[in-house]
Amino acid sequence: MGMGDTLPKKERLKNRRLWAVFAVGAALIIVPAGLWLERISLAETAVRNFCAGKSVSCSLTISKLGLNHIQANDIQLTKTNVDPVSLDELTIDLTWPKLFAPSLTSVTAVKPTEERRV
Repeated sequence: MGMGDTLPKKERLKNRRLWAVFAVGAALIIVPAGLWLERISLAETAVRNFCAGKSVSCSLTISKLGLNHIQANDIQLTKTNVDPVSLDELTIDLTWPKLFAPSLTSVTAVKPTEERRV
């Protein structure tokens, strides 16, 4: 007979509720923290998927990703029958006038080049 068998039914229910609240609370902390730590790789994947949906091949490295500032480096965009485009750096600044509705405040491209096909 285990220790849990000797506890009254009310006490066991209280313990289960306590563990359930703890598990939900931990999930509410761990999941957002994990997403925040993996935000750059998730954003790079999202950009590549977006480009693939437009039949464009994208290569980039996101070096900074915050709520109000995004910086990407070594950007290469290629599409069939179109001259490739590259940028050394792309910086985007945002504001959030409404929840889930960002607004661009500035976009800066460093050394954009279009490579002519011969």
